[in-house]
Amino acid sequence: MLAGLAVMILFFPLNGIVMWLTQKFEAKEMVWKDERMKCLTETLSGIKIIKLYAWEEAFEKLVTQLRNSELRQLLLGSVSWGVVEANWTLAPFVVLLATFSSYVARLRPEECINGTSTKDGIQGLLTPEKIFVSLSLFNLLRVPLTNLPYIISLVVMAYVSIRRLGLFFMAEELNEDSVTRFGGSANLSGTALEFYDASFSWERNGPLVLKKTILYHSPWISGGRHRKRWFGKVLSPFCLPRRTLPKIWDSTAVGHSSLHLPIGLDPTPEPAREHTLRGALRPRSLCYGN
Repeated sequence: MLAGLAVMILFFPLNGIVMWLTQKFEAKEMVWKDERMKCLTETLSGIKIIKLYAWEEAFEKLVTQLRNSELRQLLLGSVSWGVVEANWTLAPFVVLLATFSSYVARLRPEECINGTSTKDGIQGLLTPEKIFVSLSLFNLLRVPLTNLPYIISLVVMAYVSIRRLGLFFMAEELNEDSVTRFGGSANLSGTALEFYDASFSWERNGPLVLKKTILYHSPWISGGRHRKRWFGKVLSPFCLPRRTLPKIWDSTAVGHSSLHLPIGLDPTPEPAREHTLRGALRPRSLCYGN
């Protein structure tokens, strides 16, 4: 009986180490889950911008990486839970084996043959009566040992949740480094800039500098004739093919305004047209230009 009790006691530190690892895996899993949910929230809130700039694949790759990290921690946690449940499931059988093995090992050969009693009053032979009585006693321990891993799992989950909630509720409302609070009688002599009775306005007759938050520039080719020499000088720094302008075939068409405005074209998108050096319009082609 003492051998079985010793084996049962040995299971507790072993499972304790595994449960400690399980708690670490679950904590890391929750961290990756928070990152994934944060990324998904930002993605869904800015889905219009993502579709506009064709960033679907980049965001999909980011979410997939976060999900893979979360699944890796989930797999490690599941393996550790399996080890704990396997240990507690095998514990009753190992205890029985250790108990009966130690009982038989301490018997003498003559006691096994004659069935005489030992010095401490215990009958030497391992009879069915002893076996079934021992099994009934160990079956009483089977139910607690079976439910113990589930109880431990609930305790670990509760511990992780309580710790996360505690960190959230005990966190500061604002970062002190990003916000500076001044009282009603605070000395503001060290402020960088102060205005008193200031008035700001634009000049009514000044030059036109901005037009809808972009630099104003009128196309000097669209709607009029141009000189080949000037047009060639403008196109030569861009290393563009002679007599043609490049077509915009990318997913977002980013940069077409920066290219067309310096060479005198209107960046308004118009399908089925392109410019050539002679100013001819060619159908069945796609280009940004007027």
